[in-house]
Amino acid sequence: MIRSLLVLAFVALIEGCAASALPLLPSQLSESVALSSTAGSVLFPTIGGYGGTFRYSASNAPAGTTATVTTIANPTAGLVPGPPPPGTMLVAFEFTLDRSVKFADWFFLLTTITIPSSLATNGHTFDEYGYDLTQGVGGGYNIGTVQGTMISFGQGLGPVTLLGNHTYLVVLTMR
Repeated sequence: MIRSLLVLAFVALIEGCAASALPLLPSQLSESVALSSTAGSVLFPTIGGYGGTFRYSASNAPAGTTATVTTIANPTAGLVPGPPPPGTMLVAFEFTLDRSVKFADWFFLLTTITIPSSLATNGHTFDEYGYDLTQGVGGGYNIGTVQGTMISFGQGLGPVTLLGNHTYLVVLTMR
């Protein structure tokens, strides 16, 4: 009898949670990808319609260099060091190299970001904000150009060295 009541109480709790509007918790996908010394691109995992591409130039990356790339849906303000960037944080991307790599040119950590087709873009601006999470500092921002479900970011100044075992973060915001 007690066991039956516990089962019924548990089922009621589960059904009650499913029916209530709970806040979305951050969810993320990660993968390791190889980086070569010739120019190329790295695709970040797609989650909830969001994805990203890091296009890179020739570099001094030795054979066997890997990057861990992570896409974080529903990022929270606590993810960034210091005050959160202005606007609504839509998605975040983490990038960690297993060793330091110097790139001849710099195309920004995320050259393009894909957004869900359901996201209204008219009347909004989209920016990417960069951080070095290992050092706990911000690294500036770039203004995006929207074309359909793709947001593009221009070329920066090179050369640039990304440090090994440092986690870099890019946050896409909408204002």
